[in-house]
Amino acid sequence: MDSLLSKTIASIKKQKRTVIVAICGAADLGKSYLSKKVVKNLNAKEISANHLSLDSFLVERPERLEKGLSGYEIEAYEQELALDALCNFKKRQPIVYAPYVHGTGKRSSSLKTLQPGSVLIFEGVQSMHEIFLPYIDFSIFIYTKDELLKKIRYEADLVKRNYTMDFAKQNSESEFAQYIKQLSPYKMQADLLLFLEKKWEYRIQSQPV
Repeated sequence: MDSLLSKTIASIKKQKRTVIVAICGAADLGKSYLSKKVVKNLNAKEISANHLSLDSFLVERPERLEKGLSGYEIEAYEQELALDALCNFKKRQPIVYAPYVHGTGKRSSSLKTLQPGSVLIFEGVQSMHEIFLPYIDFSIFIYTKDELLKKIRYEADLVKRNYTMDFAKQNSESEFAQYIKQLSPYKMQADLLLFLEKKWEYRIQSQPV
């Protein structure tokens, strides 16, 4: 799958100086995993590529909980910082950011720098939001069956976010409601749809349904 996506992106790159690819979809469906695989394949083709997660611009968890914000809401992100990052990429300038650590719900104290490149994989649950679209050259939306999505979120909340079982169960339902409200409309706008069959296994669906 990642090799096929890399081939598609490489074809788009032939027509543009820089390419930003948005990989959008519900939390924990493998957006980061797939992004890293695509970047590796592009670099092997001697196309300089990087991966940037929108999570790097999340408001830290204590503040989000205090404000009652879900990670599915665009208000949960430092939007201007994310926009500056995309703008810097288009200008061929470095991107400096502090990665978000899901286990702590806070940003890392160690900054990372992405050097200028030709392709940027910009992934996150709100990477297809309208404020980012002027910078996006190609968009991919990942989805799966509702029950599998809830199950994946519940398990990730336990392992990845260190939530209690009761809170994870409650959060799975509330976050699913936010997904339907905030993200499902993007499905009809994406250039390419990927259906998650099971962990790390995707099926391409070229047209939205």
